Amino acid sequence: MNWILEYMQKPFEHDSYGPDSFDCYGLLWHVCKHQGGIELPRMDNMEGHLARINAAVQGQILSGDWREVWRPQQFDAVVMRRAGEAYHVGVWLDVDGGKVLHATPAGVLCNDRGGLKRMNFQHVQYYRYADH
Repeated sequence: MNWILEYMQKPFEHDSYGPDSFDCYGLLWHVCKHQGGIELPRMDNMEGHLARINAAVQGQILSGDWREVWRPQQFDAVVMRRAGEAYHVGVWLDVDGGKVLHATPAGVLCNDRGGLKRMNFQHVQYYRYADH
């Protein structure tokens, strides 16, 4: 999975779907499409996207396109929460016991679950797109 390193060199930019820069959902969308062949919906309105994530985290169904899973698989969405609110999203990778590739203002990072906890993401949930 040498392609992971290519993403690690990319900067963060709001509302960016790549290939030269990414925001957190843009990275999930791009990796799923170009590495996994999974067509996720575009969510160019980040405020609307965060509202959908928060609704899903709180158990509300706004649409049937995502479902929570307990054991993540390659290219599942990883929703990270702080203080009860969905704050950030990344993509699950089945490498080295599981890693999360995610775009942050510091750039694209690849962390294990312990690394996410050290970044103060108190709760992590996994979601699979319905067509995956």
